[in-house]
Amino acid sequence: MNSTSRLILCLQLAGFLFSTTLYTADWPTFGHDPQRTGWAFEETTLAPNNVSNLELKWKTKVKNESRVLSALTVPVIASGVQTVAGVRNVVYVAGSSDHVFALDAQEGKLLWSRDFKSFVLPHNAGYQGTFLCPNGITATPVIDRGTEILYAIAADGALYGLDLGSGKIRVGPIQFVAPFAKSFSLNLVDGVIYTTLTQGCGGGLSGFYSANIRNPHEPLLRQLLLSNTDTAGIWGRGGPVIAKNGRVYGSTADGGFDPALGDYSNSVVSASLHDLHLVDYYTPANWRDLNHRDLDLGSASPVWFGWKNYNLLASGAKEGVVSLLDADALGNKDHQTRIIKRRFM
Repeated sequence: MNSTSRLILCLQLAGFLFSTTLYTADWPTFGHDPQRTGWAFEETTLAPNNVSNLELKWKTKVKNESRVLSALTVPVIASGVQTVAGVRNVVYVAGSSDHVFALDAQEGKLLWSRDFKSFVLPHNAGYQGTFLCPNGITATPVIDRGTEILYAIAADGALYGLDLGSGKIRVGPIQFVAPFAKSFSLNLVDGVIYTTLTQGCGGGLSGFYSANIRNPHEPLLRQLLLSNTDTAGIWGRGGPVIAKNGRVYGSTADGGFDPALGDYSNSVVSASLHDLHLVDYYTPANWRDLNHRDLDLGSASPVWFGWKNYNLLASGAKEGVVSLLDADALGNKDHQTRIIKRRFM
């Protein structure tokens, strides 16, 4: 299991190396940008007639023990980083057993690693200790090029800021989320870190979480909770999706839906970026059927994009349906109206 999990890192990196080695473009967060578009707009060479030339350049084993089905996060990349080996393009990946690794993008050599220490232990009961709550790092880190810091959440819920070049702790630990909670890919805008929680792991309720770390000694933490139990988890790997209209978006999983009680399962939810105030939501008319059939709307992250003068959001999950939504008015006045619906399964 451990060797296999290490190989996964090698396969994930194969697609990045062509662009990273030759064009020194950053990939600072899951999906490339806060909107999770997955579009490396800086890259201008790849085309249909040469994409077949992509090849695996290297593979590297890193010392990380897998936790149930969790092993390594998606890599993020920073170019032109000053390291002990000189200026390098660097690939960063977090390991489920509380490690962060920095690798030379050119050769795959380990430049540095950081091990986090926890002073609390998980209580393995219910979901805890299973694949749903693996008691390890689950959130892809995020890079801040303005400060040259890599941010990561350790297994005990503490937020750390690591120097890109050396791995030295420059920020934290700041207790960001519950110990052994299940958080997903970090996002960063204007000195504020965002993540999402799901499935009640570690006792952390589902919702959006933010940490304003502009002054690391006076961090300001905020939460928008979307359930009163372990339901309505935002467990798409992309975590919080931050749009250019000043809102953060996420899709929630199975559970009850009752806005009066603060339960927003099987919905697409938006919150204000500054204070995580609930702004809007879209809930499909068949949410009860989705819940009954375990077709969690929150199993995949939405993606934001702009078209002409419109802010749009595309959302799809287990049902095999992709919905196009008005990102400025999710679901319109009745919270159930989408612009386009397309079934692909």
